[in-house]
Amino acid sequence: LEFFPYEARLLAWSRWWGVAIVWDTDTGRELVRWRQGASIFHARVLPDGDRVATCGGRVGCVVWDAASGNAEMSLPEFGVEGLEVSSNGRMLVTWDRSHGAVAWDLSTGSIHCTFDWAVSAAAAFPMGSRVAVASDDGWVGVWDVLACSEPDTITELDCDDDGAVDSIAVVQGGHAVAIAASDGHVSVWGLGP
Repeated sequence: LEFFPYEARLLAWSRWWGVAIVWDTDTGRELVRWRQGASIFHARVLPDGDRVATCGGRVGCVVWDAASGNAEMSLPEFGVEGLEVSSNGRMLVTWDRSHGAVAWDLSTGSIHCTFDWAVSAAAAFPMGSRVAVASDDGWVGVWDVLACSEPDTITELDCDDDGAVDSIAVVQGGHAVAIAASDGHVSVWGLGP
């Protein structure tokens, strides 16, 4: 589930049925529904609130018009496990544990840059084009997807003790990153001023 940024709308999707629905949260009325044609593993409302990105299964990622449910752009990456959108809305980051991460330019639908590390989770910073990324081997870093720079390392967990990183979140001000490992440990890492 994800709320739209400026309106009383909610995006819901079904992983197995491949269906996404936009709901009016004031009335409880369904506004639009569309079928991706394959499982939807992950979905995000883009910062402008006008579009939605979904990914999963055999179709890679699709960017949809949130009002009509019409597909605007297909990004042909197969096996995508997750996606994140940069807070400036210019880049869409897809990832999987086998092939790494890809930053897509949403104005052209083309690959902007890649990161060849098995990514298990990602989260956008509240401003700009930085994305926190993590891997199954415990590495956590910050990747500026617009600059295509090599990610800066935040920490490297001992996976024998802490488990692989399953989830990551950036605090609202962008000054810290929280990570959750598969063994249940949660930690918060400060990023300085």
